Amino acid sequence: MHKVLKSYVREAASPKTDFDPEEITVNSESLNPLPGNENKIQPSNDSYKNPTVQNGSLMQNLKNKDVNPVIKGSNVLNKENVKPVINNKKANQVNPVNNDINNVTVNPIFNGDYLLNNANVCPDNLDIIVVVHTAPDHFIRRQNIRTTYGSSTLFLPVNIRTVFLIGRVKTVEKTVNIMKEHLAYGDIIQGNFIDAYHNLTYKAVMGLHWVSHYCSKVKYVVKVDDDVAFDMWKFLEVFHAHNLHASKSIFCRTTLKGIVPRKGKWAVSKDLLVGYTHFPYPFCHGMVMIYSGDTIPLLYRASYTVSFFWLDDVFVTGMLANKAGGIKIISQTKDLVMDPRIPGLKCLREKGIKCQVLAVSVSEYSYNATWFELKKRHFKTTPVGQKSRKCTPCS
Repeated sequence: MHKVLKSYVREAASPKTDFDPEEITVNSESLNPLPGNENKIQPSNDSYKNPTVQNGSLMQNLKNKDVNPVIKGSNVLNKENVKPVINNKKANQVNPVNNDINNVTVNPIFNGDYLLNNANVCPDNLDIIVVVHTAPDHFIRRQNIRTTYGSSTLFLPVNIRTVFLIGRVKTVEKTVNIMKEHLAYGDIIQGNFIDAYHNLTYKAVMGLHWVSHYCSKVKYVVKVDDDVAFDMWKFLEVFHAHNLHASKSIFCRTTLKGIVPRKGKWAVSKDLLVGYTHFPYPFCHGMVMIYSGDTIPLLYRASYTVSFFWLDDVFVTGMLANKAGGIKIISQTKDLVMDPRIPGLKCLREKGIKCQVLAVSVSEYSYNATWFELKKRHFKTTPVGQKSRKCTPCS
């Protein structure tokens, strides 16, 4: 273990340069993201805690911006036969309404460059994979999720697994802590990009890549942020028990004509979406998104043909969904509310089963109280002299 840990620390903590889309030439095979040539898919089994550390397998062109690898072959894409979306002057320029399939970027936003991975998380009969966007320091939040709605045993016989997505950390101490956590639980998926707010799109596309390659048979993908308490019992009672699975769909809190923010935390540069005051397509808010499993590969493939945009919700459920085509965005219903503006704990305490939330925002301090109220409204707490009622789809 110490040998692996030492090697990983040296690899992960070393300075690296982020991907430059202008400095790589690819062939036509690289535009098919699912063969997984260098990221061979391991067969799924029941071994959840079998983590792997990618040692010495990082793409060489990511380590040095001066490297310009050229893949040999007769189908090499070049300026003569490809009209790229990205140009030399504005590398992040977005063309949101261009549906020309010939507009192909030559930069996979994420193409399997993992520092930590576990290819054995998902069995073939998996019902739900919970994909959590988390920050490296949020260990307590991850522990809360592991023992509640992300548990692999609490909702049996419904088969659920959970993974946590993070990026690269900057200190050896944090690197060692993440490594130890991964070796203990086997559920950390770490990409070779700096974990930062403006890199959330890298994290989101890494999630699409991971599910497409290592969990492709799953029925539902529940993407959550790590400050969310999700009512898995309600989800199972409504979606799973009644088989409300809809192919090529995303269930979420939607915005139909969102204003393009030019100031504040989510400010979009004036060089992007020029001439637009509103986004030209609907998109989801990222607190919770429920994907049908067959949606994920479509979105990942589309990421090869759409320019990078740092607002991950807009990029994945707006730009990529629009580019992929045929994906339905289903807005939350009044009995399945996922809105961070709602005081969820207060609603649960005052209304119980009549509180219509499916997910609520929480802090590390309110998580246990919120989870207790979720259990109580599904009769998962046992008053003196009474027997607990079993969850119908879980019995």
